[in-house]
Amino acid sequence: MLRVLKLPKHEARRTKHEIFRHRILLNNRNFMSVLLFLIPITLAIGLLGLCCFLWTLKTKQYEDLEGAANRILFDDAEEKNEEKKLQMTAKNS
Repeated sequence: MLRVLKLPKHEARRTKHEIFRHRILLNNRNFMSVLLFLIPITLAIGLLGLCCFLWTLKTKQYEDLEGAANRILFDDAEEKNEEKKLQMTAKNS
């Protein structure tokens, strides 16, 4: 939280920019205490992402990249052919 400061009369002549800068410097301790939480959380999320990536490598998720692309292209045609064969066998029976 930002602390509201009451400036003495001799400092009342400061510009708004100087007052804001002075307040930021006084509250710098609060910003640093937030970093004590943010840095470990960031490292933990990064470590979690690294573990997930290593798991995908271990389970060979990236081994057959061309096969997945071919299945996308030719999957529908194979299903239609199978359906036609089933219909033809059903009509012939």
